[in-house]
Amino acid sequence: MAIKDGNVVFYENKDRFVLSDFEKVHNLIANNLYSNSINRLLHSFSVSKIHYGIGMPFSEKNLTKSNQHVEKIDFVMFVKEDSTIELIDNYKIFNQLI
Repeated sequence: MAIKDGNVVFYENKDRFVLSDFEKVHNLIANNLYSNSINRLLHSFSVSKIHYGIGMPFSEKNLTKSNQHVEKIDFVMFVKEDSTIELIDNYKIFNQLI
């Protein structure tokens, strides 16, 4: 979790693409799952928006599969072998946070 300027980013780190992870995060977004717990966690912060995503190592396979399902979540963060990051950022979340 990260917080900046009222934006909260939650993401789950994975070692590879798994469709059920995208579906789980989508259900969290669509059905407001855990909203009571999240509200308790964030009660002392001024929150304007919560963004949900998945982090995983970069590979062409992970990128291709993620692109097929990225509409289910807010972002995917890939870490490359040289420690750089590539993003699929549906809502330009990270432009707001930088």
